[in-house]
Formats: sequence, structure tokens, C-alpha cells
Amino acid sequence: TLNLLALWLLLDRPADRRPGMGRLFLVGLVLGLSAIARPNILIVLPAVVWYLWRVGPAPLRPRPWLVLAAGLILPILPVTAHNFFKGGDTVLIASQGGVNFYIGNNSRADGITAIVPGTRGTWQGGFEDAIALAEEEEGRDLKPSEVDRHYFRKGLSFWRDDPGGAVRLYGKKLWLLLAAGERSNNKFIYCWRDWSPLLKLPVWPVWALVLTLAIVGFMRRDQAAASRGLLLGFAGLYLVSILFFFVNARFRLPVLAVLTIPAGVGVAAILEAIACRSWRKVPVAGLIIAVVVGSMSATDYISFLENKAELNPYHHYTLANAWATKGDSEEAIREFRETLRIQAAHPQRKFDLIAETVYSSLGDMLIDAGRQDQAMEVFSEWVRQNPRTLDGRLRLGDILLQLGRVDAAAVQFEIALREAPEDPRAKLGYAWIQYYNGNIGAALRAFRGLGDAGGDPQAIFGQGLCLISLDRLGAAEKVFKRLLALEPEYWQAIGNLAGIYERSGRLAEARLQYQKLLELHPEDDKARNWLAANPPGDQGW
Repeated sequence: TLNLLALWLLLDRPADRRPGMGRLFLVGLVLGLSAIARPNILIVLPAVVWYLWRVGPAPLRPRPWLVLAAGLILPILPVTAHNFFKGGDTVLIASQGGVNFYIGNNSRADGITAIVPGTRGTWQGGFEDAIALAEEEEGRDLKPSEVDRHYFRKGLSFWRDDPGGAVRLYGKKLWLLLAAGERSNNKFIYCWRDWSPLLKLPVWPVWALVLTLAIVGFMRRDQAAASRGLLLGFAGLYLVSILFFFVNARFRLPVLAVLTIPAGVGVAAILEAIACRSWRKVPVAGLIIAVVVGSMSATDYISFLENKAELNPYHHYTLANAWATKGDSEEAIREFRETLRIQAAHPQRKFDLIAETVYSSLGDMLIDAGRQDQAMEVFSEWVRQNPRTLDGRLRLGDILLQLGRVDAAAVQFEIALREAPEDPRAKLGYAWIQYYNGNIGAALRAFRGLGDAGGDPQAIFGQGLCLISLDRLGAAEKVFKRLLALEPEYWQAIGNLAGIYERSGRLAEARLQYQKLLELHPEDDKARNWLAANPPGDQGW
């Protein structure tokens, strides 16, 4: 909207009147606001300057150019100041340009996927991992601008080390830029369209059609050369800015908006030709090129599957997360299951980027709903689909332990320990196996090592249980008190502490702990029954 407003301010005036100072200031102001929304709009400034040089103020008069620059800088300056004074860093607008440049310029780039290689596929996880990787490679903490420069240098090194691969990648990105398919970045356009009675109507101009008509419009020679040059430069430079990074529908949309203007000119030419029964105003060469480009663009639909909502598991994943955010776990569970069903029937590339989140989220929701058997099936499927998944194997081991299937759980933790011998979660799981198998001494040593090293609450809790099994109640009491100092609402520790006091004959203290337990865990029947059987007046209280 801001880009179109800037073009309207430049073009909507009498042909013999130059833009005044007020209009130049507004053009700069609108472009500055647009730059805050998406900084790569700044790449079109040469086209704006060229146009104004042709039709605007006298080239050598500095005042109009200063007014234009003042309008441009005005909305950007507060952002830069905020970054400096609040963030402690020198960043003009945003600091993700270098990261995005590296995403689009590395040996594993595909021109679409917006993830730094070696990072998690979630937005927050990818953000955190990208910073951590940069700091690890640099060997120090980095400011955002330093992270930005780090990845920009890595992107440039890809061009230096593999120029042939870089050229092939840019050829693919150029094809994706012209291709008909609207490739999603974080919202699946075709699925939302299919749900909307309005958007489903076959009246909306799509990329291939607008691109084709725009070529016809650009090649008309009866239009003002400066205006045509501005639109062509504006769209062309913005397309170049997308090529530097990666190609998705929402990044291409600003170009589509601009191309509707020359596309309208192309439509007008064709309608005039039909009305006059004369094709003299229609550039034949332009029409031929447009048909060829449009046909090439449209062929993308042969291999493009995202426009078929029934084959798109990612959309249901997005819906599941939305339902989970709204607190409707049943709808979320249904959508997560639909995600896995579609992926099984129609396997999609890059599904591994979300697979672990799908399985873990679905399993957690089933556990919260008390459906442990179904959660076990989900985690088992996770491990079958990806035998190398450490998280999935550990989750499967945990749920098997909860269901009392100790031997099956032991298999999962043993495999996890072979794959990651130092992983504390695998060590903790195997310590529980030792405990349930009666190897209390070995379990105690394992729990103690994990609890002392990392302060893991589960390890400290396990240590307390082992001490109870060895009838070392005094030592167990100290362990549970230490755990409650770290996590006061760890109700299982409160219950065991109450049991220690009960066995030790310290009934007043036991009563106090059972009361705390009921406050935190009202469904605890043992605590309720004990309190009912031991009213305050008994035992000499």
C-alpha cells in the first residue's frame, strides 16, 4: 500500500507540471515508512531519482533533493535512534538482512526455505540457534549488527567458493520468481482461499496473468517514457532484491501490486484493439513475449502441489497451533492427526522441519488429556519414521515407563545412550530403569550425579525415592527439602515427605504436608483419606 501510494504521488499530476516541494517530501516520507515495513524497498531509490531527474526539479538545484531526503529519513531516524540508545547497537532499521542473505546464498539453499542451515525449524528456535552458531564460530558474544555481518560474509564466501553452484541457484530463484505458484512462507494462501466463499470466486488476477499483461503494457510505445521507466525500474529493482534472498509469495506481492499498473495498460490496449478491430496499438512483439513468459510461468502448476489444499500437511499444522493457542486441545489434536495423515498419504519435502514439533505437541496434548496409550502410539510412530530422533526416543521411553513397561522403556534409553552417551535426559531415563528394576544403589549413584551436576529436579526426586527404598529416611528428608526449596510446588516431593513424617511418627508434620499436597493436587485420595483418619484431636494433638 505504501509503495503504491509513493508511485501515485509521483505519477498523479499534470504531465507539464513538476512535483512540488510538498509532494517530494511526501514521496520521501512514504518510502521511509515503507522501508520500516520492509527495508529492501530502499533498492528502488535509483529508479525514483532517475524519474525525478527526467521530470522533476532542475538536476543541479540541491533544495528539492534535500526535501526528498528529509522525508525519507524522518520515519527511519527514530528507529535508528531506538536501536542505538535502547539496543546499544548501530543498526539503521533491522539486523536480519545478513542472516536472510546467507539463507539464500549457501550450498544447501533451495531458493524457498527460510531457515539457516543447522538450526531448528521453528521461528523462535531458528532465531536463537542462528545467534548461537554465529557466536560459537566467532568465539565471543555478538551484537545483532555483528551477527548480521557474520552471515553476510558467509553468504559472500559461498559465491567465492562455488560460483557455479551460486549461478545455478540464482537461475532456480529466477524461475521461482516468474513461476505461477504462490509459494508460502508462513501462511498457506491456497488453503485459506478454499475456505473463503469470496476468495474462491474465479475473478482474481493471479501472478501469471498479471505478469503477462504487464509485459504487453510495458512494450506499448504510446505511453510516457519516463512513467514507464519508473514502473519498470521500480518493479525490476525490487525483483532483484528478492533474488538476493529467497522467493516466497509474500515477498513477491509488492511487485505484483506494482505490475497491476502496466497490466492495466496492457488490458486497455487489447480492449481498444478489439473495439476498433485494429491491433496497431498492441505491440505484437510484446504480445508474443507475454504469451511465452505466461506459458512458462503457468507450467509451474504441473509440479506445484501447494495449490491443492488436500495435499498440504503444513496448513493443518498451522491450524493445530492456532487451536492450541486458543486452548482448544481437541481441535488441535484433530488437526495434528490430519497433518500426519496427509503426510503419510502424500509425502512432502521439508516435512522434517516440522515433524518433531508435530509429534511432540500431539503427544503432550494426549498425555494432558489422560490418553497415555495414544501418546505412546504417537511417539512410537515418531521413532519408526525417524530412527535417529533422540527426542522422540526419549519421549517414547518416558511414556513407556509411565505405563509400567519397564523392559520396553529400557530398550529406548539404551539406544539413546549409545547415540548420545553424555545426554543428561538419556542418563536420567536409564537411572529410572535401574530404580524400577531394583538396582537401587546404581540408580542412587546415577540420580545423585545428575542432581549434583545440573540440579535436575527429577534426578533429585529419584535420589529421594532411592533413599526411602534403602530406609535412609533422614537423608531422604533432606533431599526432598532441597527439592522443594528449588520447586515449592513439586507435589510428588511433598507427598513423599509426608510419608517420611508418617513413618517416623511425626504426625503433626505429616498432617501439614498432606494439607499442602491437597492444595496443590486436590485429587490425591491418599492424602484425603489420611487426613480424614487422623483428625487434629487424635494422638494427643
